[in-house]
Amino acid sequence: MRKLFTPGPVEIPQEVAEASARQPLHHRSQEFQTLSHRVWKNLQTVFRTTGPVAVLGGSGMSGIEACLTSLFRPAETILVLNNGRFGERITTMGRIHGVNVIEIVAPWGSSIDAAAVGEVLSQNKNVRGIWFVHSETSTGVLIDARAIAAIARSVIPEILICVDAVTSIAIHEFETSQWDIDVAVAGIQKGLMCPPGLSCCALSIRALDRVITDVPQTYTLNLQTVLSHHDRGLFAWTPPVSLVAALDVALSLIKDEGLDSVWLRHATVAHALRERLVAHGSNLFGNATSNALVAVEDVRADEIKKRLHDRHGIVIAGGQDALSGRIFRIGTCGSVVLQDVDDFFVAFADVTADL
Repeated sequence: MRKLFTPGPVEIPQEVAEASARQPLHHRSQEFQTLSHRVWKNLQTVFRTTGPVAVLGGSGMSGIEACLTSLFRPAETILVLNNGRFGERITTMGRIHGVNVIEIVAPWGSSIDAAAVGEVLSQNKNVRGIWFVHSETSTGVLIDARAIAAIARSVIPEILICVDAVTSIAIHEFETSQWDIDVAVAGIQKGLMCPPGLSCCALSIRALDRVITDVPQTYTLNLQTVLSHHDRGLFAWTPPVSLVAALDVALSLIKDEGLDSVWLRHATVAHALRERLVAHGSNLFGNATSNALVAVEDVRADEIKKRLHDRHGIVIAGGQDALSGRIFRIGTCGSVVLQDVDDFFVAFADVTADL
């Protein structure tokens, strides 16, 4: 019996699995359009936004690319906060599309504070937008999105504030409208407790004005096209209808639990796991602040990962890039509860007993 303890994909509730396994609805049927409208409305609740949430097929990175190419033109300047693998990806993506990218780079495992952002923006008033990863999945570091958004807005009032919220939405407190964030992007395979394959992009009025007035740079990822179809109750392209049905059920579960309770549950689970690991003698990696995962520094990372899988059917994530073989990452997002921490630790104690 396999059990996922990865920071995405996550174990999905039975009701969500059953919804995704039913015969698919036709994507132009009235039944599916009614379901889609319900999903879009409930996503606004989960993102805490008064603006629309565009849904398109693809990963979280697909959504980020859709937003980047729909909002920024070649030769325009953006600031990217880069303190992990996903910050690096945004930089790479921007440069591929001809955007002028300046960076604040911090070592993996470190945070980036708002004061540093304010200083760089004060010296670069031509910056059109800022991109940052709220919860860096490669390292387990959470940065202060609210403070960064506030200082960016104060220095350059018209700046577009864009956030990779892939391991934030339905995991951490995240207030898209209240914090005056223009773009927040998430996949559905983490806090939203679904199989992977859909990207959700929350957009402010400021971002919508930019999308509507600018010339498209892509075809299938053009948010102007996506949103114009949403207005008619349709998806621009044939969507993965079974995933939309699964997301509908997952959002209902989150609504029933209450978003504040969902945030608290994730904080409680992550804190409990960190305490257990530290008491066991493990070293947490870097500035361990994300509630989506716990990263542990250990030269035996690969062996621990293998033993957990072979002996207990537990799947955890290894380190990425330079951290490969140096850390392992335990997912604490989705439908995870304290009992899962207990179950994991029984297995963890067993596989590390003779190492």
